[in-house]
Amino acid sequence: MPILIVYGIPTETDKETLEIFSDLMCQRAADIADLRIKREQVSIFFPQNLMTKGLGEEIIVFIDGLTEKPERTEKVKRRLVLDLVDEVHQTFPKAALVECIIRPYVMSGFYSSVECLMSVR
Repeated sequence: MPILIVYGIPTETDKETLEIFSDLMCQRAADIADLRIKREQVSIFFPQNLMTKGLGEEIIVFIDGLTEKPERTEKVKRRLVLDLVDEVHQTFPKAALVECIIRPYVMSGFYSSVECLMSVR
């Protein structure tokens, strides 16, 4: 089942905020009906960053373990990455860059908040 690995969370983020964010991210994935997963089937991890520079400015989410199934179309995967980027932005609005990448990498499994900013200009 899907594993969310989130890099770049600010070190000053308190435990309560991190727990709420974790629950919201897992729920956003489970809310996509075509994925056919429950919230409890989504795992999320926050690896420790070795550098503090840039934390909170750039947040990257990798999605591992999302097995291929006929109902998990490119459109469904695109919705997943868009929804997760949206949730990161809601929780960490100061982040200048948020990216979400489904591994193994495919174009539909990637979204960068920079794309959104460039399309507005």
